[in-house]
Amino acid sequence: MGNKCLKPHHSEMDCRNAFVDEFYAFKQLNDQNTKPILNQASIKNYQLLKVLGRGGFGKVMLVQHKKNNFLYAMKIINKRNLTSEWMRRSAKTERQLLEILDSPFIVKLIEAFQTQQKLYLVVEYMSGGELFQYLKHYGKFSEDVAKFYAAQILLSLEYLHSNGIVYRDLKPQNILLEKGYIKLTDFGLSTRKDGLQFSKCGTIDYLAPEVLGNQGYTNKCDVWSFGVVLYQMLIGCDSDQIEFENAFISNQAKDLLSHLLDVNVDTRFTLQQAKQHVFFDDIDFEALSKKKITPQSMFLEHSRFKFFSKSCLEQSVIDTEESECASQVSQFTYNQYKSKISRANTLCSSYGVPKSF
Repeated sequence: MGNKCLKPHHSEMDCRNAFVDEFYAFKQLNDQNTKPILNQASIKNYQLLKVLGRGGFGKVMLVQHKKNNFLYAMKIINKRNLTSEWMRRSAKTERQLLEILDSPFIVKLIEAFQTQQKLYLVVEYMSGGELFQYLKHYGKFSEDVAKFYAAQILLSLEYLHSNGIVYRDLKPQNILLEKGYIKLTDFGLSTRKDGLQFSKCGTIDYLAPEVLGNQGYTNKCDVWSFGVVLYQMLIGCDSDQIEFENAFISNQAKDLLSHLLDVNVDTRFTLQQAKQHVFFDDIDFEALSKKKITPQSMFLEHSRFKFFSKSCLEQSVIDTEESECASQVSQFTYNQYKSKISRANTLCSSYGVPKSF
């Protein structure tokens, strides 16, 4: 929901009204991806339908809630795969970040819970699949299409950086689509720490040179990764080498890539500089942020599950609990709807307004 009540230029009553108005709007949501869930969190509340993806810590499944019948994506993490304190902290960080992030270009957390053996994150389901699968299918995009999606990625990174978050795992597999628009997912490698970072994490093909070195890095590592993704959308994923001087793309695209993929972190573009580059001159970022631009039909008309990993879709949906127990991860449980009720009641109390939620 954002931090409307924390902005100093709003009067207290303005803040209270903004929060309450937005909360009532939230209560009335009919969107299938954010339908409120009020019952006790449990895997038993869901029917497991398909395996959508698989990663180092676990898998992502398409599930249907048995009460409201809506579809969600459920990330299931086996605690025994969290073999170090860093991995446990990573899982907890993702849960905490998903709770506070509020952007039209980032997946929304619905609820989180755990059993003795597993962690569960329930997020909105993005039926369009992965950008990676689109690139795999089409090879590359036209410049207009690449620009449209690059602009959305720019807005998502801009939001993260404005909140002090370094994403550290930008890649087409973590860019999901719904009705032609993108949302970022998977925040297990993200960090909110100030100053230089030294952890070598991410996917090798998208890592900035300074991440691979030992001198430390800043959020400009995300700018490099953004450059690699834009390169792949414009030129393709086939080459092991990044080379675009002789590519059949516009001079504006080449110039932008040269600034994004600058090995010198000091002269590499910032996100703001990228946004202001001539390559994006015909993009209305304000309209884009409100999703008022019609996406290309190739991202709207597709058969169900066409742009998900076929090998994952064929895997068994059975989710079993093992006999051995693992320790609880503190402060992991979360329910989006209940959390907003609590926050609204707290705010109303602070203004002497009767609790009505």
